[in-house]
Amino acid sequence: AVVSTQSTGDEQDVEERDGETLREDTVKYVSPVLDVENDPLDTDSRLTEVSPEDVQVEEAPSCEGREAEQSDSAGDKATEMSVVQEEDVPEQDVAEPEEQKDNDSSLKGTRESSDVEIISSEGNTGNQVGENISGSDGDRTSPETPPDTEITVPEYSVSLFFAQSLKVLVEGAVQCRLSEEISHISDDPILVMGRCLPHIMPHVLLNKREELLPVILCLAVQHPNATTRDNLLHLLFNLVKKPDFDHRQIIRAGCEAFARSVDRRRLEEELLPQCWEQISDKFVERRLLVAETCGTLSAHFSVEVCQSLILSILKQVLDDKDESVRECAVKNLSLVITRIYNEHKASDLLEILKSSLHDSSSKVQQTSLRFYLPALSCWLISRDQYLHTCYNMLLQQLLTSIQSTSTRHTAIYLQTLNVSSVFVLAGLLKPLVQDSPRDGMTESADESHLGLLDPCVILSISKSQYTSALSSFNTSVVQQSLPETVRSQTDWLTSTAVPCLVQCIKSVKDKSLLADFTKLLAQMQTVIGRSFVQQVVRPGLLEHVTDARVLPVYCAGILAVNEEDRAELKEFLGNTLNQYAQQYLQVEPLTETFAELSQTRAVLHILVNVLNTALREATNPHMKGIIAKICKGLCDCADPQDIVTHVMPILTRLANDPDVFVQTSTVISFAVMLQRSSGSVTSIREQLDKFISESVSADVHVMMCELIESFTLVLPLCNPDIQRDFLIPRLATIGVSNSAITNKTKRRDITERLILAYKAILCCYMTSDTIEHYIVPGLQALLTDTQEVVPDKQQTVDLMLREVMSKTTMASKDQRPSNVFGSKVSGFFKKK
Repeated sequence: AVVSTQSTGDEQDVEERDGETLREDTVKYVSPVLDVENDPLDTDSRLTEVSPEDVQVEEAPSCEGREAEQSDSAGDKATEMSVVQEEDVPEQDVAEPEEQKDNDSSLKGTRESSDVEIISSEGNTGNQVGENISGSDGDRTSPETPPDTEITVPEYSVSLFFAQSLKVLVEGAVQCRLSEEISHISDDPILVMGRCLPHIMPHVLLNKREELLPVILCLAVQHPNATTRDNLLHLLFNLVKKPDFDHRQIIRAGCEAFARSVDRRRLEEELLPQCWEQISDKFVERRLLVAETCGTLSAHFSVEVCQSLILSILKQVLDDKDESVRECAVKNLSLVITRIYNEHKASDLLEILKSSLHDSSSKVQQTSLRFYLPALSCWLISRDQYLHTCYNMLLQQLLTSIQSTSTRHTAIYLQTLNVSSVFVLAGLLKPLVQDSPRDGMTESADESHLGLLDPCVILSISKSQYTSALSSFNTSVVQQSLPETVRSQTDWLTSTAVPCLVQCIKSVKDKSLLADFTKLLAQMQTVIGRSFVQQVVRPGLLEHVTDARVLPVYCAGILAVNEEDRAELKEFLGNTLNQYAQQYLQVEPLTETFAELSQTRAVLHILVNVLNTALREATNPHMKGIIAKICKGLCDCADPQDIVTHVMPILTRLANDPDVFVQTSTVISFAVMLQRSSGSVTSIREQLDKFISESVSADVHVMMCELIESFTLVLPLCNPDIQRDFLIPRLATIGVSNSAITNKTKRRDITERLILAYKAILCCYMTSDTIEHYIVPGLQALLTDTQEVVPDKQQTVDLMLREVMSKTTMASKDQRPSNVFGSKVSGFFKKK
């Protein structure tokens, strides 16, 4: 509507013309209605109240050609405004026509429903005239003016056009975005905030920007314009340039709140593109945000989107160069799995598991074991596909890694199979619990000490149901009365899984891995049960027990785990020991078996009993030699106190045996005990001194060589006091006595072994006294021997001697341990 004073008939005719004619006849550049209080032209500085009788409100001419701001575009502004040039306001006492008075009652109603036009300048600034402000389209709504509210207009002593033009020239036309927004403060608040928020956020402190999230989310949910909503969600994802963990948590919570507030179509069309656009962002933190958001929102996306687009995004992120991004992708892929229903995706999911286990980062591998493996296993168990797919794949990959000598992959697959025992159990129990009524979970995964590896959590059953199902399973295994669905799985394990596991054990080249296979079998007994292992796993291993690698795994992983099987273990070891002695087999598998078993104290008593029984019944030196070698393995692995208490009596009996071969077999065991013992070593030193004395006096060449080799082996690992007070002096004694041997072959053998022993000595820290009294005399005697029996080694010994003597003075000045093994000597020995 147009606010105007009384006009003549001609003027009214002009106003009633077509809107296009009106725009052509009016002035394009007019200032806003002036504030009279600040108007320099109004010397009285007053406002004149105009009653309805004094003001005529007329219908504004039609302006169909005017471009109006659409309700779905908050950024568009009206660029065309109509201005009406008015005549001077007549004096208050001018008589009012009678016709005008008759229209007073209709005037108020018109004023209630009509908009008041804002006369503005080219800068699109304007002031409100009256109480109502006109929006530029139907979306802009403003409160209606109460009927009794009086409209005030300024009174000028000059024409309105002149006053407005003068104000523009004096104050200047303000043309800026903010002034435009001020002119539209009556708009819908959602529209105003949608336009203003992008300009506000860059000026908010980084550590306080999260305070804007509620406003951003509210606008993104309620704003009518799709483009503006997209910009707002872009602001949400770009709240901080490099969002840390806390920022990402807040943003992720905001995305989830948005997902709960809109329908699925809007979520997938508006929020998902924000994730896709930032997959390759240069900042690691943003790529982390993509992975985390995809996992969080997977519960809100449709199944089709989760199975295709979300899975594709996270698989792409899984190839990221940063390990933290890959770790995050693996973690959130576990959430996506729970939303996949297409069974044909199993091969893709297994490939992701394989890729994550082969990752170069141990963090990614462990995250896969902790989150992805349980999620995938549970997904496959619910479809009765776990054993034939995932478990089979893990066994095949383990065999491949062992045969290719990939130690790193072998270790991670052994660990994975160890963890997977609980999923094997869950797969076997599922048919037994799926038809029983559910009592409800008693605790969630975060409350259980096993977390996602708790069978109750995997099968969603209570503790009582699990206990009952496990008991029923073990009973059925023993009685061989398993249901058909369970028996088919145990048959597959017997025919396929166990032979593959045996093949893995037999293919091992690094014998340290045998301990991991032992732990795997022990874990099976602990998780699944003894009955299962005895009936399903044991027969397959027993067929190959003669293999050098299967024997220790079978004994330690099958027979030594449960108390019920240890009587059988004792009998089995006794029979195997006799078999090795009678058939003169390689003794290493047997020594490794005893060494592995000795790490359990309860089993150590069984081993000692078996050895004592065999020693009492032994009638030939070969059996006693085997027992001595087994004792050496026990000395390497058992507790030092247990060695002194249980093993040393056996070794003492063997050391006093009249057969030199048996005595010599015990030398290395006494040397190892000397190295590992933390208490008194007097008895051990006495026995070794006895060996040295007998070998020198009786010219027992084989024992002398064994003594030197044993001392060389343990010397770098021994306590410095034992080095200084026993080993080095005894080697010096042997070196001095070597010159008295007339047999050059024997003398050469001892000389060559002494050179290696002194190389080991020079790697230790020695005092000047030790150098002066033992090392120098020993090297001098050794130099003489090399000149006579090993001339090609003379230069080596001579260099060692000169290096030691040059450092003797320095060591005596310092009076502290000094490493006399110089860099030149070290380099020389490496070349030699």
